[in-house]
Amino acid sequence: MDVATLCNIARRKGARVDRATVYRTLALLRANDLLAPSADVQNRAQARTGAGPLQTDEWALVCEQCGTRQPVAADAPDSIKQELQRCTGFQAGSVRLEARGECRLCSVKTRLRSRAKN
Repeated sequence: MDVATLCNIARRKGARVDRATVYRTLALLRANDLLAPSADVQNRAQARTGAGPLQTDEWALVCEQCGTRQPVAADAPDSIKQELQRCTGFQAGSVRLEARGECRLCSVKTRLRSRAKN
């Protein structure tokens, strides 16, 4: 079951829930070993460890606060491949990258909260 489906089920039952809440709840459940990852997640984890060839570039910018995944500029994979070749001589055919941090919106909210405390 994916996040969109969970949101739809919750809304049909009258809950006022957004995707970020579902992502945070799932992360909390996984962190406390109350939810096993799906086969799809396990397959992606195996791919990260090198089990199987990477056919295309994979990019993910994931906010650890709200769980959103942001798009990456279309030319980013090529520029990283060029930089790898320039610095190391390694010619990458494909790149897999997942960056975790804080999205713009959550960053603004954090700054506003810290200002309100002062």
